[in-house]
Amino acid sequence: MSDMTETAVEKQSQGHVKSDRSCIESDVYRKAFRLALCTHGVTRAFPEEERRALVPDILESAIAVPVSIANGYRFRSKRELLDHLYIAIGKCARLESQLSLAYDLKYIPQKDYEAVMALEEEVSKMLQDLISDLDP
Repeated sequence: MSDMTETAVEKQSQGHVKSDRSCIESDVYRKAFRLALCTHGVTRAFPEEERRALVPDILESAIAVPVSIANGYRFRSKRELLDHLYIAIGKCARLESQLSLAYDLKYIPQKDYEAVMALEEEVSKMLQDLISDLDP
């Protein structure tokens, strides 16, 4: 079980979660943050015409994942945390679709695509596991 899950589950019976700091120190937040950084990196090579079209949408989705996790912890209630974790999973799904489109358009090399998609899948699974722990 990740640090974030242990923290959330420990406080679940009290109806709130531990400090915001526990979020930033959690595995899922760190991986989500890394996903945002990696996504930013792969979009740098996109064609100029996509810098005002597809790139902002992709980056918004990628950045929203760790931000949603952090926001959920900020509210300190189990319900708010779960709501924001669901938002994060939705943003992961949106990111997956956008990256698939970019790959099919030949904007992302296969190796980079596979690496960022593997990270996205890992983050999504971690989020789903955390949600299952919090809301059995």
